[in-house]
Amino acid sequence: MFNIERKQYKGQALIEFAAVLPIFLVMLVFIFITMTTLYDLFTLHEAVREAARYRAASSPTMMSDADLGTMINQSFHLTGVYKFDAANRDGTYLTIKTNRAYGNVKVVEVTGTATRTMNSDILDITNFPPKTLTYAIVMNQEW
Repeated sequence: MFNIERKQYKGQALIEFAAVLPIFLVMLVFIFITMTTLYDLFTLHEAVREAARYRAASSPTMMSDADLGTMINQSFHLTGVYKFDAANRDGTYLTIKTNRAYGNVKVVEVTGTATRTMNSDILDITNFPPKTLTYAIVMNQEW
């Protein structure tokens, strides 16, 4: 009753698999890069917030900005898609400004930067992931 010839469908699954596999792999790579970029961004946010919190609560005489930057560098690690930008003179990626006055309030301003380690023409055209991640925070100075 159901005598369908299987001969004409031979190899159909292989052709469908070959058509879907590249799309699936591109989606997996996109998800991986997105997740690592978000992880690095959140790590940068946490490192800058921690440095600002420490500097807002303690005076520079307790620990210099360079020592604070070194401590934060050793405490937080990125995935490898980004690296902390050590462009400052002291070799850290943090820019710390204390005793900044906003009205009657003295504040601490901390900025952190991470740069992308992966370089390719496709990434530069799409600008994904971004070349640099930057985060800045301002906290009231308590000392």
